Amino acid sequence: METFVVYANWQASAPFGEDTLAEISRQFRPDDEDTCIWIDERNDSILRICIDIEAADEAELNHLAEAAITEAARTVALPGHIGDLTAFRSDDD
Repeated sequence: METFVVYANWQASAPFGEDTLAEISRQFRPDDEDTCIWIDERNDSILRICIDIEAADEAELNHLAEAAITEAARTVALPGHIGDLTAFRSDDD
């Protein structure tokens, strides 16, 4: 298993508010200090997430990353879809 740093976004059908961001941050991986969640500065309908994911291969990584970003958006029932998804091998391995 390798650890990957994943940057992903959720393109919502409506703008995110600070209350929505706070609720997602409270519910999605609250004990993981390496997880970062923020609203895009230029487009407040995009939720950005940076998380670490352990995976055996690229196929598993893609599946787990898509599931994680979807889970984050669904914690507050935000309709939308996955936008960009990029992964890098962690330097910590």
